[in-house]
Amino acid sequence: MFDLCLNTAVNLWQSKLAVDNGQIDINAVTHATGFHALCASCDWNADCPKFHDGEYQPEWQTEFERLTLLKSSCSALEAEIEELETGLKDAYALSGMAGKWINTGSHRFRVTSQNGRRTLNRDRLYQELLPVIGEEKADTLLARCEQEGRAFSRLVINAIN
Repeated sequence: MFDLCLNTAVNLWQSKLAVDNGQIDINAVTHATGFHALCASCDWNADCPKFHDGEYQPEWQTEFERLTLLKSSCSALEAEIEELETGLKDAYALSGMAGKWINTGSHRFRVTSQNGRRTLNRDRLYQELLPVIGEEKADTLLARCEQEGRAFSRLVINAIN
């Protein structure tokens, strides 16, 4: 996100200088036409040209307010669940029952260790491949081994500032 912000700032500044120097007209300055991560926090998103092809349909507002409330409740519940689980794990660690079950009447529990999720560090693999097979073959090999997940739909909601 930091790099995105920095690159966006650099591009905006260069465009501003070009307009100030008469190299380009203000209307020729490029702007984001698709989803941009900074749109939600932009103070001028209410009249941004990116959204001018939309249509005003206030009947949807209630649903978005309900969704916002549910997501907020979900976040609060997830934090409460995390706090409770951490407390139970800590209590179990202090109980001296290491590896044994504790029966509570209608539930039983214990804490176990799980292996972490295995991932592949693509950048590190590339650096390891370079001296062995060279840049071109390393690029080709990684490209052959990569796969793209299935397409999915995403609901993008931004507040209008």
